Amino acid sequence: MKSKCLACRQWDKLGILCSGACAVHCILATVLTVFSPFLANYFESEWIHISFLVILVPTAITAFYQGWRRHQRQFPVCLGSVGITLVGLSVLLEVWFSIGRYEIVITTIGGAFLISAHIFNIHFSKFANCQFPSMAVNISELER
Repeated sequence: MKSKCLACRQWDKLGILCSGACAVHCILATVLTVFSPFLANYFESEWIHISFLVILVPTAITAFYQGWRRHQRQFPVCLGSVGITLVGLSVLLEVWFSIGRYEIVITTIGGAFLISAHIFNIHFSKFANCQFPSMAVNISELER
């Protein structure tokens, strides 16, 4: 059972990494616009945003589904759904409507929702099968 939980957490860690990379990309693209417009054009390319979305969505869905099956709590799924919706909306705003100034804010907020959802998913998955959560904390401290 422990290896299954570890696999669950690996999806969440990958989701945190992808969401964080997406947020860093948005912030970096803004800074590059000021210092190097040539690099900013490359960094703000549509295919990069679509690639992030193509990686984020299956990773998040897999992580939240596996976590939900383990702990049966809907909170991470709801947070993650809001995050995926916001990131998807920002890509639509950028690609279809070319509204770039709102895209950065919406993507960063969506990424924060996704990172929070993955953290909650990891936390809830750790103690999903434990009958005494306070005892589980003490046992996990001893395992270190």
